[in-house]
Parts: sequence; C-alpha cells; structure tokens
Amino acid sequence: MKRFAYICVVILLLAAMLSTLAACKEDERDSLVIYNWADYMFDEDLTDFRDYYRDMTGKNIDITYVTFDTNETMLTRLTKGDSNVDVVCPSEYAIQKLIEMDMLVPMHYFDEEAYRDAFSSAVDLEQYEHYGANVEQGIIGKVSETFGDIEIAQGADVGKHVSMTDYFVPYMYGTLGILYNKYAFMDLGIYDEEILNRANWGILFNNNGEG
Repeated sequence: MKRFAYICVVILLLAAMLSTLAACKEDERDSLVIYNWADYMFDEDLTDFRDYYRDMTGKNIDITYVTFDTNETMLTRLTKGDSNVDVVCPSEYAIQKLIEMDMLVPMHYFDEEAYRDAFSSAVDLEQYEHYGANVEQGIIGKVSETFGDIEIAQGADVGKHVSMTDYFVPYMYGTLGILYNKYAFMDLGIYDEEILNRANWGILFNNNGEG
C-alpha cells in the first residue's frame, strides 16, 4: 500500500483566536500565531484573513507569521515549550507525534455538529459557512486507514485513543519523486536518454538499467 505524504493544516488553539461579535474598535485586537512552511501562503492571503476575521468578530487581529524548513525544525521548536502557536501546518507523521504528546486541540471538522458545538461558545457562528463536505472523502478515509487509532502518551488525556481525522484539515497531498543530474550519468558512461526517459521506479531495483 502506498503511503501518501499528506500535508495538512492543523489548528491548535482555534478557540483562543475567536471571540464573540463586538463593535470594531481600533484598540480591541486579537492575535494569531501561524507556523507554516515557507512559500505556502501569499501576503494577500493574510490580508484577506484579517478582513474576514473583522467581518466575523467585529475585531481586528494581529498575525505573527513564522516559517520552518523541515518537520523536525518545527517539532523541536514546539516541544521546547517556548513557543505559543495557534496554527501549524505539519506533514502527517508530525501530526501523529504532536497528538501523542497531547499538543493539539481536536476540531472535529468533518463532523459539523460536533465542530459547531466545540466552538459556538467562542464565536457567533451565524455567519459561518462550513466546507467540510468539500474535502475529498477518500483522503479522510486513507488517513484513518493508515494511522488508525492514535494513543495519547502524555498529558491529561494519557491513554486515550483518538483519530487523526479529528485534528486536521487537509491542505495538499502528493508523492515524492527522484531528481537526478543527467550529466553525472553521462560522465559515468551509463547515461542512455531513451531508457531513462521511459524508466519508472523499477530503475532502482533492477541491474540492467531498463525501465
């Protein structure tokens, strides 16, 4: 079974960033800390979110946007305990580690009723449109099948079994490929353009270089 590298958006402390509707005042501001891969968002996306947040809550919001280059960098920073992050975008195995360490707040995004119950006390959801049904269900099923129940290993909920699907919203998914320098093959005298152009993953596992 192929294992897809799901890159997912996980919301850690959504309730902390939302509040009840109020009149928009210059001195009434909330804050949001986003920890994301470099080049995943445009500056105008953050501007659009500020406008959306103000429309939804009547408040302005200050956004701190920080990037990381690997899951390991992200995990080290979060597990050191000196970072207060609201939203993070790790890959699937990193989500599992954060769940096991009891560092994520479940959203139940794919159960709209449970989602609304979880956050209705923090924000008036009358204007909110839920898009959980727009996510391809095959992705949700594959995540559930691949990771199964995850046991929380520390914190207040130690020993509890949960599903990763309650903790994330998919952002993108794909597979990894191989890049190679054709000139290095030519220098070795083993480069055949026709063969390599039609080669597939089998080129890693055979001895004669034929795809």
